Amino acid sequence: MTKAIRIAFLMLTLTSVVLFTGCNRIADPLAGSPEPPIDVHASTWAYTTPLLAGQTINVGNVNIAFTYNYVTINYEITDLTWWLTTAHADIELDSLDFPNNNGNPNPGGFAYKQDPIDPPVHTYTFTIPNTDEWRKATELYVAAHCEVVKIVDGHIVQTETGWGDGHDFWGHNWATFIVFKVKKVIHLPDFKVSAQYSGVTATPFGYAPTQFHIWGIGEKEDVPYVIWDGYWPSFCLDLHTYIYGTDYKATLWDSYDPMMPVYARCFRSDGVTPVRYDKINFLLNYLIEDYGSVPQDWDPKWVVGLQLACWYYRGYLNDADIAGNAEAVDLVGEAEEKGDGFYPAVGQYMVVPIDINENIQLCCLVLDP
Repeated sequence: MTKAIRIAFLMLTLTSVVLFTGCNRIADPLAGSPEPPIDVHASTWAYTTPLLAGQTINVGNVNIAFTYNYVTINYEITDLTWWLTTAHADIELDSLDFPNNNGNPNPGGFAYKQDPIDPPVHTYTFTIPNTDEWRKATELYVAAHCEVVKIVDGHIVQTETGWGDGHDFWGHNWATFIVFKVKKVIHLPDFKVSAQYSGVTATPFGYAPTQFHIWGIGEKEDVPYVIWDGYWPSFCLDLHTYIYGTDYKATLWDSYDPMMPVYARCFRSDGVTPVRYDKINFLLNYLIEDYGSVPQDWDPKWVVGLQLACWYYRGYLNDADIAGNAEAVDLVGEAEEKGDGFYPAVGQYMVVPIDINENIQLCCLVLDP
């Protein structure tokens, strides 16, 4: 039996199981843990470009995310008649450094590869430990190569090479590489911190910013992180899930990190729809810029407005629910107009989800990155 026939037979038997789910795996044995969640959403990734098969067939996307600890390169097939059978990726500081033969890229020499992907899938992720060199760069060069097959009625009808769309290699080929603009990323503790919810302050509008006492990290001058022992303003990200004044152990997440657990990264109601942390971060910085200060000094009605917007972008509230609050309506309108794809620049603030466990209310700290 030929390889093509074996694959087609396997795909026929698997289609009903994985057609709408796919799977992710860590291919690099140095990649570590945790493994990225199965469902991947483009809005959680820092950069997305089309995945082109046979030079002109758009079969999906290549999604790249960059956090302090990891760089993730995700192949996402959106035309579900196509399937990934191999993946090769490489990251370089200079486009001339890709493994190549006279300007023709050599995917077999790329640093990260899974060949074959068995069984074939619709989504695949390389999770790569970040390095100081990459964090300090202004841009990285990323090559994302793959092989895909088209399956119709259980039969392979087409086989193609695919590349993440970008800039042309300099040899006689149609291969492309991606120029990824590096963003400033925040350095958070890679261990669980001690956290105690300190409650809220009563105001005529119901509440002021919530607050957490964080410890177990160290004093500001002694740690390399953007957070240290002390009290930090926060907002609630959950409704109908509770938190108490107990001492907890919590994981702190970059709000753009695609490896956050699904309940933090997606709506709790469906586990699929991505939380628009780009828009929440935009609104936080929009108000800080307007007030010139952090939330404790704002007019409480704008604190309430931002809190309602957080719940709106977590999927708990809709337009009708916030219609009675002019500040929330104004903020959501601003975020819809200007917040798509927002990422904090140097000197701006970021919301950092504080994750205790799935059954405890998710909140976010306000940190200066």
